[in-house]
Amino acid sequence: MFVFLFLSPRRGGDNTLLRRGGAAVGRESSISKRARQRNCRLLTGTSAAGGLAAAKKTVKKAVFYIDNVYISYNPSDVQSYVSNFPVNVLSCFSAKPRRRRNENEPVTDRKAFRLCIAAEDRDKLFDPAKWPHSVAISVWYHLSPSTNRQSSDTEGQTGATGVTVSGSSPDARETALTMLLSLTLLSLLRCLAIKTQWRWRMTTLY
Repeated sequence: MFVFLFLSPRRGGDNTLLRRGGAAVGRESSISKRARQRNCRLLTGTSAAGGLAAAKKTVKKAVFYIDNVYISYNPSDVQSYVSNFPVNVLSCFSAKPRRRRNENEPVTDRKAFRLCIAAEDRDKLFDPAKWPHSVAISVWYHLSPSTNRQSSDTEGQTGATGVTVSGSSPDARETALTMLLSLTLLSLLRCLAIKTQWRWRMTTLY
């Protein structure tokens, strides 16, 4: 009986560990939220009035995906072509062509590009008369690695399975791991206590 009392966990121990772990993760989330709020830009000036000047003019960017371009063209050709619209082109890079639903092999019959322009020139870019027939333009997006593994046909979506811990800092991960190990140890001790109590009762009966 002494062994049972020693090994038996205190009532409410599991809940205490869960509350402590949840509080630690909650504090981490609150700290991250406050940090984002401090770094949030409230406004950007647009006035040209004198008296004060910016050190460097900032340009709001817009990124687009140019698809179905003939394989002989390169990023410099696309940049030069779009600049003549005229559009302020900030950068242009080669991109991986997106496979269509009926395509299983790597795409080699066309090229695609990632085009970054000044956002104020968006309307000039979206003029169908300035683009060759069948060249497609869409908004640029990036698929996460987990989404690419789940489905190559799903576009613009992200997903995750399993247990997710909020926060990416080492403290949050360490807290979650400590809580998991504590709960595992409590479960083992409880099983051992029950087994010991059963053996003690059997010995008493016989």
